[in-house]
Amino acid sequence: MAFTFNINANAAMAAGKGGSLGSGVHKVTILGAWLGTTKNGNNTIDLEVESDTGMKATMYGMCIDEKFTTGSDNSSFGVWNELAMITGMQTGATQIMNKTQFDGTVTQEPAFVELVNKVMTIGMQIVWDVNQDETKEVKRRNLYRVFDANGLSLAEKQAGETSPKASVALAGTLTDYKNAEWEALQTRLNAGSAAPAMAAPVAATVAPIAPVQAAPVQPTAPIAAPAAQPQVAAPQPQVVTGVNPNAVAQGMPVAGNPMAGQF
Repeated sequence: MAFTFNINANAAMAAGKGGSLGSGVHKVTILGAWLGTTKNGNNTIDLEVESDTGMKATMYGMCIDEKFTTGSDNSSFGVWNELAMITGMQTGATQIMNKTQFDGTVTQEPAFVELVNKVMTIGMQIVWDVNQDETKEVKRRNLYRVFDANGLSLAEKQAGETSPKASVALAGTLTDYKNAEWEALQTRLNAGSAAPAMAAPVAATVAPIAPVQAAPVQPTAPIAAPAAQPQVAAPQPQVVTGVNPNAVAQGMPVAGNPMAGQF
């Protein structure tokens, strides 16, 4: 194929663009602001931005409710309101827009139309964390602060300031945050294992209960047989001989019957 030289100014301008934004303060344009819901029912925003140099970043899952469904306060609620006020958001209206997922697929998701294409300055921080079973690192980007396109904070704008101070100070201090779980994972990886150490079994602190010894049974004296009762001879029928019918009738003693005449 023969070479033909044709200069392309657009390609030349794009040569220095692209990549991902890191921790720091950046002037950006909002490409997308999608409304979502967590499995616990909280409302969230996925915010995709791009800098003047074409570097992009997406901050996923920032809760925009005042409280979590558990009842605890949401520390990101102030940043969400700062974003809304800086961009002039009034209604929170949404409409369905295309959203490109991690795997490149495009889905239709509700987006805050008042935020799209707005220019602002953000403080963004990369947080290094771990997955649920603490075996892999997770890198996420958090929206830390929001300033106007000139870098002025809300307080500075209300005070009539023209030179940004808060955003300039933040630019010199905002760096990646690595939590304790991430640090522990790195230690395990350096030792050759990603799995968290199992907790050692808790030693018993209660002394074992000594077996109860049954007291020996003392032999008892043999039970004496009941004393023999005198045997009473059953009365023997008396044979009355020579009964005089006339004597019995008259109550006279009858020979051979000692009880005769007693009734």
